[in-house]
Amino acid sequence: MATHISETEAAGSFPKVMELARDRGESFVLERGGEPICELLPATAAKFTGAGLATLLRALPRPDDAYLALVEALAARQSSIA
Repeated sequence: MATHISETEAAGSFPKVMELARDRGESFVLERGGEPICELLPATAAKFTGAGLATLLRALPRPDDAYLALVEALAARQSSIA
């Protein structure tokens, strides 16, 4: 559960808030006038697998023939890397 702190409190102790997020995994909801504005969470490594990428690509709409022709024409104009 996130700790709620005011923006003033967060600004006055931002290095400590970041340290708590990094070292202890704590999260904070920053408030202005008692209203939540944003949430500070510990950073996590992105978890995206090859299977996830394949699933995403299959879900995308298929390019039409005009788009594919344009890509081929542009690719043909590129110089080769030797």
